[in-house]
Amino acid sequence: METARLFKLVCVICIASLIPTIRANVAEETDEYWVNKANEARKHTLMAYHPDPYEIVDHFHERHYDNSTDVEGTEEEKAVAFEEEDVIEMISSPTNSTRRSLTGRGKGKGKGKWSKLTGPCTASNPIDKCWRCQPDWARRRKKLVHCVRGFGYRTTGGKRGRIYVVTSPRDDDMVNPRPGTLRHAVIQKEPLWIVFKHDMSIRLSQELMITSDKTIDARGANVHIAYGAGITMQYVHNIIIHGLHVHHIVKSSGGLIRDSINHFGHRGEADGDGISIFGATNIWLDHISMSKCQDGLIDAIMGSTAITISNSHFTHHNDVMLLGAQNNNMDDKKMQVTVAYNHFGKGLVQRMPRVRWGFVHVVNNDYTHWELYAIGGSQGPTILSHGNRFIAPPHKQHYRERDYASESEWKNWNWRSEKDVFMNNAYFRQSGNPHFKCSHSRQQMIKPKNGVMVSVSLADNNEEKSTDLKKFKGGTLRVHELKKGNLTVKFTNRGASIMSLLFPNINGKLEDIVLGYDSVNDHMSDTVFCGVTLARVASKKEKAAANDGKNTIHGGTKEFSDVIWTVKKHKHNGKKPYIVFTYTTSPDGDQGKLEVTVTYKLVGENRLKMVMQAKAKEKTTPLNLVHRSYWNLGGHNNEDIFSEEIQILGSGYTHLDDNLTPTGKILAVKGTPFDFRQLRPIKDNINELKTGYGINYCLDGVANKMRKVVELVDNKSKIKMELSTDQSGLRLKTTKPKNGSVHKAYSGLCLESHAINYQYRSSQIIEPGETYKHTMLFKFSFVP
Repeated sequence: METARLFKLVCVICIASLIPTIRANVAEETDEYWVNKANEARKHTLMAYHPDPYEIVDHFHERHYDNSTDVEGTEEEKAVAFEEEDVIEMISSPTNSTRRSLTGRGKGKGKGKWSKLTGPCTASNPIDKCWRCQPDWARRRKKLVHCVRGFGYRTTGGKRGRIYVVTSPRDDDMVNPRPGTLRHAVIQKEPLWIVFKHDMSIRLSQELMITSDKTIDARGANVHIAYGAGITMQYVHNIIIHGLHVHHIVKSSGGLIRDSINHFGHRGEADGDGISIFGATNIWLDHISMSKCQDGLIDAIMGSTAITISNSHFTHHNDVMLLGAQNNNMDDKKMQVTVAYNHFGKGLVQRMPRVRWGFVHVVNNDYTHWELYAIGGSQGPTILSHGNRFIAPPHKQHYRERDYASESEWKNWNWRSEKDVFMNNAYFRQSGNPHFKCSHSRQQMIKPKNGVMVSVSLADNNEEKSTDLKKFKGGTLRVHELKKGNLTVKFTNRGASIMSLLFPNINGKLEDIVLGYDSVNDHMSDTVFCGVTLARVASKKEKAAANDGKNTIHGGTKEFSDVIWTVKKHKHNGKKPYIVFTYTTSPDGDQGKLEVTVTYKLVGENRLKMVMQAKAKEKTTPLNLVHRSYWNLGGHNNEDIFSEEIQILGSGYTHLDDNLTPTGKILAVKGTPFDFRQLRPIKDNINELKTGYGINYCLDGVANKMRKVVELVDNKSKIKMELSTDQSGLRLKTTKPKNGSVHKAYSGLCLESHAINYQYRSSQIIEPGETYKHTMLFKFSFVP
């Protein structure tokens, strides 16, 4: 025994003595590994750098309409495409869910090869025209590589590789990622063309490190990278990213992360960029929808070059696009970037782009919103602005910013404009050679259309231009707005839903205080019922059409939240703005038809009133309508609700069985984590609950009479919300992590007033001809 103990002690001492050496070796290997990667990346920078950038600026002068060389391809490419048709057909429909509207404006036709085409094919720009007019694009995805223009024109991505199908949104192993996940796909050594089997939302636990020769192709699926870390391309080359929605990216703490199939190491904290291009070359970003990231939307730094950013839609962000991060980084002098056919939309502040070094061609973009400036620069970059449209906000008429340098410096910078259109008194001062004019005569340069044609070229990128956005289950998704005083609320007719609610914090900054999505198209993929109307019977119930095992949850087999409602009346502003949604149900199991009306009104000072009404048409039916918005009074981008305090005037709660179904017992909240009868922090006792709050309260006071039942206060924004209702119950629910969900744990809380749900209490039974009514009143103010 003594010998065994001695042996164990010696082993422990030996292992302990080795730990510093092991750590040192890891650090040394990591340093050497990244030094080698950086040196290799510099070689690619020199190879990708074009000695005559004006030749790239003339990219498709001769082939602006005639794309025949792009469409045919070589015999080898045709053979590869046909070999993979079965795989592609299996995971894609013959139509493209990312197409949005390609309807032409006017009766013009194309030229050359496209002279017989009208409608969608003439409404698009040359990059889109190259693939979107092809009916078999989903079977021949790799033809996309022939469509890139601008400085990224040599990018081929995973063209020479096999198809990799992402089947799972999970991201729970940074060192040994699961096959079938996006992280597993992007670290492979060989070229890959990565596609998605179905719609999914991916919350990255750490930054996604992409290796060279990859295409991420989300056409045909609705794919979101959200509420987690962002995408990183560091010291790599030849990457295409197409069709992703990237939003609500946050800082990640770092740790052990695999960056290739042969290497993993420790990464430091990622700063919350949506897409980071770090010492990378031959990059094409196309049809990316981006908003609300913690740092920048796109950063290209450290010698990155040969980049095209096209057909993308940017909204709701401060620092949009940074090209070059440091004034003393000489590698960025070789930066060459094309920014083409993008829409810079609502809620943007600056950097569209902000350029330190290099040569940037900004062509046929639509600038409809900016707070400080649209395009900025320092360190003497060359910026050619061709055929863009600039619509100035009332308070900011100039679109170029040179405040980073004195006039004695920037007057020699070559910033030139040609065919740009300036509206609302937008203006700028050109600098550099006054006689310079791009000839548009060389082979490899994008020829701009006049800026007046931007709305046609970008018909598919301007989601804000029309409220008719996408067909959905027999109807058209639309966005509607109510505005009065400090309150602005947006709705969509899918589920009579609240999309956003803007209210200023104590410092006057507008905060979006409900969780939601950046566009109504993103709202289509919602799986957590953000802002919707739920029915027929909210929460779980046994005696109704089953949709949750043997039970019913949120209304039986036909969800009210998942259909298009009719807007009967709408008054946008004035003293009493309001909107009325109506929906007539079909019979659900043994339950008859219902005529349902949801009315939202802005009443008094900073108050939103919601009235849900329903009339039974044929049969006696149970009914318990609720509204589910997830609130975060610190703002939509606030990471969690732990700065909030809550008071709920309810002395009891309903007991649930193992299936989370009410048993009929009512228990006292006193002495439990559910006791919020006095205002206290929501985070108190939350660690005692495995999955956060999900509890039904029995409210104090008289049912069917309006009274205050909830007070919610955020200690950062100082916003206070008070909820009054005429119902007998209230459900408190916090967001929780779920595979594929874009919502972080505890990023919001839901307050659903409803009738107590057990064996259909009398208040929940509606006879034919009777009218059900449920009222909620939200009052917003500030605390000292």
